Amino acid sequence: MSHFWHKPINFVASAIVVFGMAGFGTAVASASGGAVHAAGTGSIIYSDYERAPTLNPEQFNGVATGEQQQNFAPFGIFYYYNQSAKLEPGVFTKIPTPSKNGKTWSMTLRKHLKWSNGMAFTNKDFKFGWHVGLNKNSGPNCAGSCDDISSITLVGTTGLVFHLKQVSAVFLQQDMPLAMPYGWSGIGGNQSACLASASGCNAVALKVWSDKSFNYEDSSYVTFGPYQVSSFNNGSLNDTVFTPNPHWSSSFLGLKAVKPLAQLEYLQFGSQSDMIAGASTGATDATTDYTVLSLPSLEAADSHGQYQILTHATFDPEELFMNVYNKKVNIEGGPSNVTNPIANVKVRQALSLAYDRAAMESNAYGISLSLAKKYSSVSNPFVSTPALRNPFADPAITGAWDPLRHKDIAPGTSKAFADAKTLLKQAGFAHPTIYITTNGTGNTARHNEVDYLASNHAWGKIGVTVKYVDEEAGNLFNDWNGGGLGPHGHFEIMIFAYTNNPPYPDGFFFLTESQFCAQTDHSGNAEQDQNWSCIRDKKVDNAFTAGAATTNVAKRHKEFNIISTEFNRNVYWSMLAMRPTIHTADKHVGGVSVNPFVGGESNWDPYSWFFKS
Repeated sequence: MSHFWHKPINFVASAIVVFGMAGFGTAVASASGGAVHAAGTGSIIYSDYERAPTLNPEQFNGVATGEQQQNFAPFGIFYYYNQSAKLEPGVFTKIPTPSKNGKTWSMTLRKHLKWSNGMAFTNKDFKFGWHVGLNKNSGPNCAGSCDDISSITLVGTTGLVFHLKQVSAVFLQQDMPLAMPYGWSGIGGNQSACLASASGCNAVALKVWSDKSFNYEDSSYVTFGPYQVSSFNNGSLNDTVFTPNPHWSSSFLGLKAVKPLAQLEYLQFGSQSDMIAGASTGATDATTDYTVLSLPSLEAADSHGQYQILTHATFDPEELFMNVYNKKVNIEGGPSNVTNPIANVKVRQALSLAYDRAAMESNAYGISLSLAKKYSSVSNPFVSTPALRNPFADPAITGAWDPLRHKDIAPGTSKAFADAKTLLKQAGFAHPTIYITTNGTGNTARHNEVDYLASNHAWGKIGVTVKYVDEEAGNLFNDWNGGGLGPHGHFEIMIFAYTNNPPYPDGFFFLTESQFCAQTDHSGNAEQDQNWSCIRDKKVDNAFTAGAATTNVAKRHKEFNIISTEFNRNVYWSMLAMRPTIHTADKHVGGVSVNPFVGGESNWDPYSWFFKS
C-alpha cells in the first residue's frame, strides 16, 4: 500500500495533520453532549498485514502506525472532516472565521480537557508544540505548514490567537501545530525555555524525533485519545493491546457518549491471505487494506457469513507519474543514459489518449465494467468519479486532452487511438519503448495494470512497447539522501498511489510546485521535496500561490481549475483508477463508520466502536 505522501515518507502537509496525529484522521460521528467513559465492555481485535516498528508517529509514519496511534492521539485531536465532508472543531468550541484578511485565527478550547495522566490540556500545549515543531531537531516538523505562524497569543488557559505571516485558506486543516503535553517530565528538556522560544526546544525535539527509546509503547506516555497502549509487541508481527484512557471524555470532542471497549487489540497478520483466513475463522473482528482485486477472495472465504464486506469510495488515486524533467534516464536494473520519451509532451498526450480508464480497471482488477466506471476519473490532480467527487475538481474536464482536435475526447476510442499514433510520429517516437517502474512485488493488481497498458487494448495498439521494472518500496521511496529512485528521477513512468487525500487541493503543492523537485532543490528535505515528476510549470506554481492566498471559495476554484487544465493538457500524471476502501467487520463490531476523506487503509473509526455480544 502507499500513501498521500508516497509511503513511507512523512509528508508534513498532509492532513491528515488535521488531527495533530502526524498523519491520520479519525472518522468520528459528530453529535452533541457526551460523558466521561464508564468502564469498558467487551474486546475487539482489528487487523492489517502492515507492521509498525514503533508507535512514535514522528519516527515512523506508515500505515500500521496510523492505524494504532489513532486510538491514543499522542498530540491531540484538532479540526477534521466527518463522513459528510463537514469540518468539525475537535477540541475547539467552533469553526472560527479568520480576521485581518485571513491572517488571524482566534479559537477557544473546550472546557475541562485532560491528558491521559489527568493533567489539564491547555493553550500552552499548542505554543509548546509549535516551538518544538520549529526547532531544527524536529526536521523542522513545521516546514511548509505551521512555520506560517508568526506568533501565538495565549488568552487565559483556553484561548488561542494565531497570527500568520501570510493568508492560509486551510490553516485549520493543514497548518495547525501539534499539541504537546507541556509540563510532562517524560518529554524532557527545559520546557519553560522551549515555551519561550523554539531555540530552547533542542532536547525535546531530539527526544521525540530521534530517541528510539521514546516510542509510545506503554501507558507511561501522556496521550490524549480514548485509549492508551497497554502493551506492544514489535517483533516480526505487531500485537498491540489498548485499554481505556481513564481521563477521556467524549465531550472533549463534542461527541455522543459511546461506551468504550474493555480492550482493543491490533493484531497483524503476515499476509493479506492470512488475514482473510483469520477473518473467516473469527481470529479477528475487523480487517482492512484491500483492493477491489481482493473482493473475490473475501467473498469466497465468507461462506459462513462470518463478516460483512464494506466498500466505500475514496479520493485515493492510483496514478501514472511521468518523469517530465530528464531527457535521459538511468533505469534501475535496465539501461543507463537511455532517451526518455516521457519528457516529450506529445508522447504523454498520446499515452493518455490510448487507454480507457474503466476498461483498464475492469480487466486489471477482474471487476465488472459498471463497477469500474464508478471509480474512473480523467481529471487530475483533483479527481472526480461518479462515486465521489472532489469539490475542487474541474467539471469542464470531460476526457483526455487531444491537441489535434483542441478539445477533450473519450480516451480509448478509435479517434483517440488514431490521434495518439499521429502524436507519437510528430514527437519522433513512432514506436517507443517505455519503462514503467513500481513496487509491484507480490502485487497482482500492479502487474495487471501494466499488462493491460502494454496490450493491444491500449498502448500496444499505437506501437508502444512496455517494459516492467519491479523495485522494492525502499528503493523507490527513499528520500534524496537515501538514494530513492523517485526523487533522483531514475524512472520514465512510476506507478503508486496517494491515499488519505483531503477534500481540498492545497496539500498537493508539495507534489507539483517547481520548488519541490528534489533534483533541482537538493535540500534533502524529504517532507517537502515530493515533486518527483519534477513538474516546472509557472501556471501551476502561480495558481497554487494565488489559491492559497485567499479564503474566497470562488477565487480558489478559479485558480485550482487552472492547475487541473495544465495537468490535463500536459499529462504530468495520468489516472489509472480510484481505489475504494474495503473493510470487513463481524457481528461484534458496533459503530462502524468510514470516512472517505481520512482514509485509505486506516479510515476506520475505533473511537465510535462498541462491542455487540
